[in-house]
Amino acid sequence: MDQLPPASPIGPLADRVFADGADQQARLAAVAKQHGDAVTATVAAHTARVQHAGEAIARGLQGRDDLVHALGTYLTDAAQRWILYWDVLRRRGDNYLEHEAAGAPPVLGFPYELVLDGRTLPRPSNYAMVQILPHDGGRPNPKRRPYLIIDPRAGQGAGIGASKAESQVGVALK
Repeated sequence: MDQLPPASPIGPLADRVFADGADQQARLAAVAKQHGDAVTATVAAHTARVQHAGEAIARGLQGRDDLVHALGTYLTDAAQRWILYWDVLRRRGDNYLEHEAAGAPPVLGFPYELVLDGRTLPRPSNYAMVQILPHDGGRPNPKRRPYLIIDPRAGQGAGIGASKAESQVGVALK
């Protein structure tokens, strides 16, 4: 009784593909060459069009020193603004890292004392209760009712944040 060769674990299609390995490799190489030639021709055509357009622009700018000067001024301004933009981002990052290294204290423009830190509660939160102190160093009058401000945006709200004398806190201290 003749024994059959073991079947491929992948299937009969794989047997046919792998049996023609050299032929498949030659076909793939031919297809890759065709695609490479097509890409090269397309890039060469686009490069020629861009070169012709650039030459046309250069011819149009000949004798137009005012446009050339304006373009140079514009590009200089754009480069300077780009550098300033990234410098601002760098400074903001440095400020953030400094603030985090200091333990992320409240960003207040007035003297204060911490009454309750939300991070120490049984269910920690990202809030703190502080008592704003008068600028002259005195103590607040305990007979007067407290002025309560709940700032949902952690001091980033316009006019609330107690970082300026014109804020609600600054007005309340007057």
